[in-house]
Amino acid sequence: MNIKRNLPLITIALILAGVITYLFIKKDNKVVYIDTIKLFNDFKYTKELEHSYEQTLVNSKNRYDSLAALAKLHPGNMELNTLLEQEGGRFSVVYEQIKETISKKSWERLDPLIKEFGNTQDYELLIGANGMGTVLYGKEHTDKTQQLIDFVNKKYEQSN
Repeated sequence: MNIKRNLPLITIALILAGVITYLFIKKDNKVVYIDTIKLFNDFKYTKELEHSYEQTLVNSKNRYDSLAALAKLHPGNMELNTLLEQEGGRFSVVYEQIKETISKKSWERLDPLIKEFGNTQDYELLIGANGMGTVLYGKEHTDKTQQLIDFVNKKYEQSN
């Protein structure tokens, strides 16, 4: 009885395994991979966002550094040490918020462009390689990272 209940799941898993195997065996390179970290870092919009938030981070770091210098001059001042700790916490929060905002905004722009790239190149599957185990190996001719970077940056420049 257990087999009958799990039969749909087993069937789906076998079909999925077959489709993926077929796509990898095909010789027309319709399955390619993209270095997602390189794509993100080389996307012009990401660089523009980083530049636009740079002054906010510099200002926050300068406030922290000024308090740190004062705290060194007055090591026993508890009020100053408390302010330094609070400013350090604020800097961390600001940094994380900016990092998250840049990531979110960049991927919101990248996702539809990646889909468009896949469609225009007639790829069956774009696999994201990020150095964390998603793709452990790929032949160099299946790496389409630079082509995708060129594509998304061209589309981004056209939209501005």
